[in-house]
Parts: sequence; structure tokens; C-alpha cells
Amino acid sequence: MRLTIIVKTVLGTALIATSSLKATEPRDPAAALKEVTPSISGGGINEPKALANRTAIYHCIRYTIDPQKVADFEIYARRWMEGGIIKRCGGEPLGYFLPKKGYGGADNLAMTLIGFESLAAYEEYRKKLVADPEAKENVEFARKSGCILTEDRSYFYRVGDEGK
Repeated sequence: MRLTIIVKTVLGTALIATSSLKATEPRDPAAALKEVTPSISGGGINEPKALANRTAIYHCIRYTIDPQKVADFEIYARRWMEGGIIKRCGGEPLGYFLPKKGYGGADNLAMTLIGFESLAAYEEYRKKLVADPEAKENVEFARKSGCILTEDRSYFYRVGDEGK
């Protein structure tokens, strides 16, 4: 599974659940997470220690983007991160990752990783996100732009240092 390999390379994580849907389809995160048994893990090389100590699950969104609209997707990503929408709603963003031109590989894939203390924290985040005016505005921006073609959502936990 390509996504698993990509994320294992970045964070050394293990796949828990995967869902794949088009950007316009409704999401049911509770159904995708019902088999998850999260465990707290300690900080690693690529993860801030404070984030690692509070995070039991990671929500990964792998985007297929229009390569001609990478600039629009970057605006969309920056609004989540720099606008503080994710943190305000209760998530701990590890970051948005866009394709790096000139290094080879696909130029139409992007991803984000967002940490949560628990499944309950993720569910609360989703409630706040749906009600947040800036979040709604940002989703509408991406929809109008057409920069996001599909989203694949997966849920991970970090391997190692469990129980510390």
C-alpha cells in the first residue's frame, strides 16, 4: 500500500484504518475509527516531543490535487495551519506536505497529519470544525478552485515508547 510506505518513511507509523473517498463525499470518521485501539507514544526524530506526549492517534489525509492548481492548494493548506483553524478546533497539526518539484515522484499528491489525544478528542474536533466559519470558508475555497480531486483518510498510531 503506497500510502503506508510513504507515512512509515516519514514517521515510522503503523496503519490502523483507511478510508478513500472523493472530496465531495460525506465523511463518517466514527465508522472508520471503530476498530482503533490507540496508545500514547513518545517523541521521535520527526515529531515534537510535546506533541508526541499528548497524541494517541494521527489523522492522515492524502490528497490527489490538480498539478496545475498547487498554488491554490497551498493557500488552502496555509489557512488551516497559519489561520489556526485546526488548533482552534482541537487538533495538533504536524503539518501539510506538498509535492517538491525537481526531486522526482508524483506532482499531484499532498498530505497532512493531525494528532489527537483520543478518539473522543477527534470526534469533538470534527464537531467544532463543521461549525467553524473559517473552516467552512476554506472548504468552499478548495471546492470552487477545484484544487482537490480526491481525499484518502487514514488513522495511525506511533510505534514505540508505548506507556511512557
